[in-house]
Amino acid sequence: MQKYGRIAREDLMDGKIQLESGWSKLTEDLQVEVLCKLPDKPLIRFKCVSKSYNSLVSNVCVPKIHASISGLFYEHSKISSSSKSLMDFASTTTSDSSAATEFMDTYRALVPFENPTANDFQDCCNGLILLVNSFGTAANLLDDKSPPAQYYVLNPATKQCITIPVNTAHIKPRNAYLAFDPLESPNYKIVRVQRPPCFAYENYPVELDVFSSDTGEWVRHKVLYCLSVLRFNWSKHSVYLKGVLYFLSFGGYLICFYLNTPNGDVKGAAFELPGQDHEIYRQVHEVVFPGYVGVSKGCLYYLNHIGSSSLLIWLFEDDGSEGGKWILKRTINIDNFVRNRIPKERWLQTNYRRYALHPICEEIFISIAIIIISYNPITNEVKLLYESHDKKILFQYQHFHPYSRCLVVLNNFVVTEKHRISPNLRINGNAQGSG
Repeated sequence: MQKYGRIAREDLMDGKIQLESGWSKLTEDLQVEVLCKLPDKPLIRFKCVSKSYNSLVSNVCVPKIHASISGLFYEHSKISSSSKSLMDFASTTTSDSSAATEFMDTYRALVPFENPTANDFQDCCNGLILLVNSFGTAANLLDDKSPPAQYYVLNPATKQCITIPVNTAHIKPRNAYLAFDPLESPNYKIVRVQRPPCFAYENYPVELDVFSSDTGEWVRHKVLYCLSVLRFNWSKHSVYLKGVLYFLSFGGYLICFYLNTPNGDVKGAAFELPGQDHEIYRQVHEVVFPGYVGVSKGCLYYLNHIGSSSLLIWLFEDDGSEGGKWILKRTINIDNFVRNRIPKERWLQTNYRRYALHPICEEIFISIAIIIISYNPITNEVKLLYESHDKKILFQYQHFHPYSRCLVVLNNFVVTEKHRISPNLRINGNAQGSG
């Protein structure tokens, strides 16, 4: 197997495939196994050899690579330190810490500005990363004299950093989300909450600025929500699935933006999260902890813990109706396999947990206090992925960002001074939504 992998890689660098080497004698399954082990750039080159190999890579290898999670981005900060929080990476495929270090070196080399912090990291969606450089300091970001925010989309697999055309209305810090699925389209969208929910009213809608990579334009949309949805801020973490961007409200709602409507508008909806009528939940969560929303096997799930021991997992079925439906799938007592891994002096932090889901299997990723573990509820297998030894902590309310390799080559945009002064911003005046 190694022989064929080595031959394919060497010949690929010359743009040729030597069929007499034995490559053609391999079954398609074995060819896929070999190709999926190639570095990203040689695999992309392989698509140019012939139509049949282009089809093999695009239709078989890319979905397989896309479905395999490589690791988790997470936010950390030194204990009792005034330094800014940073992003780090935990590999889910190997216990060798050098793999995570090598990946972070690649990531930092792509960032086009110095000293990036966790606040610059906006989102990670199916292999693409959204960064923002707000330029200004905390003091001058409160006025309208700061330079507008500059967004970047990174693809570590293809080692690309794409500069997004600037919208001069983007002065103050706002949450921005990435909507991308390489199996759906090579294009992506950036969704920036221009008018946050806490500043909106029932007749004064939430404003979204949406950038589409296929048009290179920012378009403003207005989305109406009822007052109960607008009283609380929304989570920084989002999930994109089948044309819908999902994230959570600290007021106990699942927020939905339907991005691919036939008329090009953005439709909004909100569904009450399950489990809030639980007595222990009400005692523990004085301010509603939003929990986690994630995708696994093409379905949307919501995870949250009740008390200090039980993890509840619900499946969300959105049939297009106003109600939607939550189905409780699992209740897991995670203290049974966590307590003996954490020093007693850190037990007080075990209520503060972050979760993520594997995209194609039952595996759940959990961080508690100083560790990150994976747990398979089918086999009850527990793996330690990361343990802090240098006084790092995982922030209480920040989420994991699952990362998987993406082999889509992104297109650049011509960003001129004209873009910075007068961006191409189209206003969509139709406000759509529901509560």
